Amino acid sequence: MTDTRHAVRQTAWVAGGTYAKTLISFAANIVLMRLIAPEHFGLLAMAVFFLTLGRKLLGFGFNHALIHRQDNLDRYAPTHFALHGLTAALIIVATALSYPLVKNHYGYETASALIALAIFGAFEAVGHTPRILLEKNINFSPLVKLDLINIVASNAIGIALALCGFGWQALVGRQAAAWIIQSLGAWKLLPAMPGWRPSLESGRWFMRFGKPMWIAGIATLTALQFDDFLVGSLDSKTALGYYSRAYALAVLPTAMITHIVTRVAFPIYAGLQNDRERLSRAFGRVLRFIVNTTTPMGVLMALAATELVPLFFGERWLPMTPLFRLLLIYTCLRPIYDDCGQLFTALGRPEESSRILVHQAAFVLVTCPPLTWQFGAGGAAVSVGLAMLLGVVQAYQRALRYVNLDLRQSFIPPAVAATVAAAGVFAVLHFAGFEGLITLLAAKTVVFTSIFVLVLVLMQGGRIAEDIRFIQNGLRAKSHEGESQ
Repeated sequence: MTDTRHAVRQTAWVAGGTYAKTLISFAANIVLMRLIAPEHFGLLAMAVFFLTLGRKLLGFGFNHALIHRQDNLDRYAPTHFALHGLTAALIIVATALSYPLVKNHYGYETASALIALAIFGAFEAVGHTPRILLEKNINFSPLVKLDLINIVASNAIGIALALCGFGWQALVGRQAAAWIIQSLGAWKLLPAMPGWRPSLESGRWFMRFGKPMWIAGIATLTALQFDDFLVGSLDSKTALGYYSRAYALAVLPTAMITHIVTRVAFPIYAGLQNDRERLSRAFGRVLRFIVNTTTPMGVLMALAATELVPLFFGERWLPMTPLFRLLLIYTCLRPIYDDCGQLFTALGRPEESSRILVHQAAFVLVTCPPLTWQFGAGGAAVSVGLAMLLGVVQAYQRALRYVNLDLRQSFIPPAVAATVAAAGVFAVLHFAGFEGLITLLAAKTVVFTSIFVLVLVLMQGGRIAEDIRFIQNGLRAKSHEGESQ
């Protein structure tokens, strides 16, 4: 097999595996949400927040450091393994010590879920080293196969437990199974560990390398997960259950776009960093691709929310509909923001993203508590949406220092197309009188998509096809680059 064919095959494995995992998870969550009450999902989300808090406080970007390291892996890989093992042990001790406090404020079940997640999370921690070493070999198909086996098996275990009458225990069991299978599978796939003797010198290097990432990690936790803590603390576990599931549904389609962007954008931007004109064209094409896909997704899901939620998850999940619509603002802006992050990193300016992230975290810290106190989970959704909007505005103000870009060409056509398409949906529904969830969902989807594509083609013409070809070529180039290393 030629290098090109092999590269294309590896790209197909990664892309196909990502989308297959997404669809399997979505299908499994439909089943679990019909079997398990919203408050159990909220309980798990609160426990996950506390576990993530512990990991961020004790973690120093060890994984990024090992990915960066290219030599002396016989010394650095064992140290990486030891550091993760030590961190996992410290987290277990910390959660055990905090058990009475968590139990008093959030209940026995939340405290028990946290202890269980901390213990089983140790399996995930010690599985990071073999997985990173495997990824360094740029042979993704075995890892994709492992991920698919993992997601099918862990979700099957969670569903089986839910069918037996378990609630939060089924969700914890699903997560625990995923961590165990992932770790054991990675160790099984690894041909041989480079060495088994950690060193103090390499340990100090990991700490120095990861110190800036520790600060960024705390800011990330605040900007992206502090809202979960506030909803669970100031509102209720049930509200957090609605909130967490609304977020998971809202982020589903745009996460696929983010996956494409992160694979394509960074190597392209890095390769063109010394050619401002070509870099500007590349950045504009990627941005148009993102906006042209996330805008219709977000608007259509907002229009169809009243059908999507009860049709897939059941009537008892209807209270999450307004939260779902509010969180779509955040999830549609996130890929646009991530694209700028790839640009800054490729240009050797990661501090640009760090500053913006700190500003977002500060905004959430100031606005989220009063909004959540006053309006519950809906206030938290507004806060994180505004924080992401703030991040996008700041990111593009900074991006214009490095690229030439007419933002109107990227944002106005899809905004106009989405507005016209939404008006078309309201007009058709007003005169047609459709009934039934499936019929309404199908009608909204067909009418909106048809009008949006028509208007967008009229406004952007051949640029759409050019942008799609650009993304496809970027995927092939990225995979071929990885195979040639």
